[in-house]
Amino acid sequence: MKVWENREVAIIEGNETRLGCGNDFLKHALSVERILTSPENAFSKKEENETFVKDKISTGKLILLALGPTATIIAYDLSECGYQALDIGHCDIEYEWFKLGTKEKIAIRGKYTSEVNGGNSVDKSLVDEKYLNEIIAQIM
Repeated sequence: MKVWENREVAIIEGNETRLGCGNDFLKHALSVERILTSPENAFSKKEENETFVKDKISTGKLILLALGPTATIIAYDLSECGYQALDIGHCDIEYEWFKLGTKEKIAIRGKYTSEVNGGNSVDKSLVDEKYLNEIIAQIM
């Protein structure tokens, strides 16, 4: 969590990932903006996501990506353009499991949890106003 401490952060994530929602994972970030995209087959929107970042996000912001294998590719491409971009993988879900003290992978209510059977069925009623205000684009 020190990586984004006192940094402005832009997240590119699946539309139901909700990285850092419902926990203190991003509490030390100065600000958070979110670009939501398809949680599956994110590669089909790779160019659109990269173009949006290059057009709308300053290179001073830290880019966190939670998009499966596509995140690694986008992180590399953006780093070639002067961004600090990190494929953060499932860190938020792992953090949730750590905080719960579970030794088994379980679905996290309100978050897309691809590693678990039924984890792609997300309770949409848990979306809060703070999260909604952080969304700057939806590239579906």
